[in-house]
Amino acid sequence: VFMVTNPENGCAEYLDLTVLSNTSPPEGVTATASGPITCANPVVGLDGFSATPGVTYSWETPTGTIINGANIDVNEPGSYTLEVTNPTNGCTFSTGIFVEEDITAPNFSVSPDNPILTCENPCVDITASSANNQVTYVWNAPTGVATSEATVVACGVGDYTVVATDGVNGCTGTEVVTVTEADALLIACSVVSDVTVPGGSDGVGSVQVTSGTAPYVAVLGGSSQTISTTGGSATFQGLSTGTYNVLVTDASGCAMDCSFSISAPGCTLALSETHINESCAGALDGSIDITTTGSNGDVLYSWSNGESGEDIDGLGAGTYTVSAVDAAGCQASLTVNLTTTPVTIPTFDDIGPFCESDAPVVLPSSSNEDISGTWNINPFVPSEGTQTVFFTPDDGQCAETVEMMIVVYPLVEPHFQFYGPYCVADSIVNLPTMSLDGVVGYWEPAAIDLSIPGDTVIHFHSDIGQCALDYEQVVAIEICDCPNPPIANAGTVDPVCTGNLSNGIQLNGSIGGGATMGTWSGGNGSFDPDANTLNAVYWPSDEEIWQGGVTLFLQTDDSDGDGPCEAAISDVNIVINPSPNVSIASVPDLCENADPYSLVGSPAGGAFSGDGVVGSQFDPSIAGLGTHVITYFYEDENGCFNSAETVITVEDCGCTNPPTVDAGQNQTVCNGEPVQLSGSFGGSATSATWNGGLGSYNPDNATLNAIYTPTDAEIAAGFVELQLTTNDPDGNGPCTVAESTVVLTFEAEDLSLSQNGGLCCNDSIVTLVADASCDTATYLWNNGMTGQMISVIEPGTYSVTATCSSGCKADASIIIEECIPFINFEVVTTSASGETIADGSAEVVSYVGGMGPYTVEWLFNGTLVGSTDSLGSVLPGTYVVVVTDAKGCQVEKEVNIPFVTGNVEPAWASGLEVYPNPSTGLFYLALHHRMPIDVRVLNSLGEFVYERQGLPFGKIEIDMSGMAPGIYFLKVESKDGYIYRKLTIE
Repeated sequence: VFMVTNPENGCAEYLDLTVLSNTSPPEGVTATASGPITCANPVVGLDGFSATPGVTYSWETPTGTIINGANIDVNEPGSYTLEVTNPTNGCTFSTGIFVEEDITAPNFSVSPDNPILTCENPCVDITASSANNQVTYVWNAPTGVATSEATVVACGVGDYTVVATDGVNGCTGTEVVTVTEADALLIACSVVSDVTVPGGSDGVGSVQVTSGTAPYVAVLGGSSQTISTTGGSATFQGLSTGTYNVLVTDASGCAMDCSFSISAPGCTLALSETHINESCAGALDGSIDITTTGSNGDVLYSWSNGESGEDIDGLGAGTYTVSAVDAAGCQASLTVNLTTTPVTIPTFDDIGPFCESDAPVVLPSSSNEDISGTWNINPFVPSEGTQTVFFTPDDGQCAETVEMMIVVYPLVEPHFQFYGPYCVADSIVNLPTMSLDGVVGYWEPAAIDLSIPGDTVIHFHSDIGQCALDYEQVVAIEICDCPNPPIANAGTVDPVCTGNLSNGIQLNGSIGGGATMGTWSGGNGSFDPDANTLNAVYWPSDEEIWQGGVTLFLQTDDSDGDGPCEAAISDVNIVINPSPNVSIASVPDLCENADPYSLVGSPAGGAFSGDGVVGSQFDPSIAGLGTHVITYFYEDENGCFNSAETVITVEDCGCTNPPTVDAGQNQTVCNGEPVQLSGSFGGSATSATWNGGLGSYNPDNATLNAIYTPTDAEIAAGFVELQLTTNDPDGNGPCTVAESTVVLTFEAEDLSLSQNGGLCCNDSIVTLVADASCDTATYLWNNGMTGQMISVIEPGTYSVTATCSSGCKADASIIIEECIPFINFEVVTTSASGETIADGSAEVVSYVGGMGPYTVEWLFNGTLVGSTDSLGSVLPGTYVVVVTDAKGCQVEKEVNIPFVTGNVEPAWASGLEVYPNPSTGLFYLALHHRMPIDVRVLNSLGEFVYERQGLPFGKIEIDMSGMAPGIYFLKVESKDGYIYRKLTIE
């Protein structure tokens, strides 16, 4: 109120003045980040926003640096605070945001970590894996990029490097796997001594291993020896004249063969050689020139690579063995090792990376290994971007073409925080020499001078090699009034009710800007603990409660005394609503069987609770006998509430004619047959209903003498309980329904049938035994016989019915079969080498009749000497073999294993070899006598499965690779006789 007084007459006039308050802070303030800081995105943007127009923005970094502007770029994680100021009233609002950082390299592994290439495995899969399924991989082989898959196939030695990239944060990790290879297998065959007499077999040959992976296995014909160390040798004795091939396999699966020739006395055949090695791996330009001396007539040559001439060419690196035989049968062999020059893979020092602004670069004309050549692109022009280039070696240098990716980085724009606007001050702002995204350079000027108002332009120049553009920013320097005005915010308080003031009213004030404290005022109540506590509890006075509310004020201190800044003030209006008056109508005493009683509460619209309450009604039958407290709760439109109570007494008024019911006697039924029920009711009941069980009632469950059909589950359980329930004769009165239960028991008798003996071999009678599950039973068989056990002598189907003492019956049947008789079996024998040499054998190869499996026993002079299908390494003589089938039937035979006398095998069979034996199907036959032969192979049934005729002497291949594993018999025949040899395919 403004009063104006006239000093002459003392008259006054009053005017009403309204003082407006403008203390509203900026509204709708939000702070957002473009994402976390990652390897792929080292710089993130922070965006500030306010729905109030014309506001200014200021960010505080985790290190305390102040950056002005709504939108800024940052490169460090942590908490950032955004302060928004309304320039019209100086009010501010602050909010925060946390910038996350994810620069963790991917966790991955590589397997195997030490791969070795072998002959058996010339290539190996190397796989990178990670529990993070968003990791991608790039493999680099020794010759360049191999694949962008998780697995690389390594077929050459050297370092294989994999770079794993996390698809979420772009961070990378590197692993290097070194691939090596096993030592090459190298062997040499030699003759230790020839035979000393014509037709003798005392020759000795050997093979030596000079390189490879120990241990080694050397095989000559059917004989094998183990060579445990590199440099060791194996010696084969007891050899007759001829050329022998030795196959050596090392532990890494590599195999190589060589040969030597055992000569007869008087032979002077000898071989020597000159050779030219392969010039470069894969060139196939090696050759071997053989010189033969001491020959008798024409000489036949056989090379290990299949050639048959004296000299061979077009060869790669490796071991080559030649065997020679002259017209007199004298033999000689020679092994030659050809080497090669390995292919060189050119390497170069790192080329690049470059910036796209760099000048063209001339690529080197030779590699680090002095391999000269040409590039498909030379010079390399960085402005054309990242490219893959190829280096092709000049001719005649035994080197491979290689590729190389030269990386070119595009020019990037450096990012900095936005500087300014600043207030004029006697100070400077130093500028950083590195941008937020890592670009290094210098500013012109090097610092911002805040003493001069106006706009200042600052320039950033990147250092040489940074692949970055220059950057420019305009900085505003202003003359400011109050640099940091105080801020007060009294907060808000929800309306309260008079019945909810037991804990007072919680205030939520806050201050900011340059304010250091705030004080509450207004109202007649009290502040707890005091008025200088921003979140104090306010206790309103009785007058404020009666008036329905109060307005409180929060005022800051004056931060700069008489300076440009002034104290800030904010108010909050507290509404206090009265609690409603609530009542509930009284209820008379009720009988337990009375109808539900309607409850009445005021004001209407509340809720009732307590025993027996259903909605707005009280049901005495639910509440039960006794005294019950019923509560009525009401809440008004202001959220204020109150309640009232009443007491209801429930009494027992009695039942004069209770209903009765009888479900009848419990019953036992055979095999789940339908059951006739016999129920009855009386008293005040007028009807009764069957329930319980999952079966069906016929005609329905309301028929007292209905027929009940049980379910399969009830029959399996053995019983079911049924209830007969009357109706409630007086509804909700004191009388209640009556129930009675009957138990139906289902007897399901089991009958088992077994046999002792069978119509097989020497057995001609079978005993059948029936066994019922009940304690006492009589039995009737389909052949008219009675009793639990009978004997039969004919095959056929026999059935029996068992009748238990309860009258329940069960049936069972069995089929008696006559087994297939065991008639015969076939035996194949192999003669012993002599009367006292235990190398004879016999084998059961087929069965006629009977039922498998079969067991075999071999007896010699009544002593058991074998219990498998085959009998080996035994002396010649007469043996007894007894074969028993699965039914116990036996057949016995005498088997004679003869021995070979001096004139059984023809003379040309001496020195005959079959190797390897056993094998997987590929055999070699070595025959050293000059004559054509026929070759046949029989299976265990005596059938011819392989045949070749008119074959020459020497090394003969017998390929049975497609045949089943087992025992076969080789028959070699000429015009002078034949011999047999046993073959085994594994």
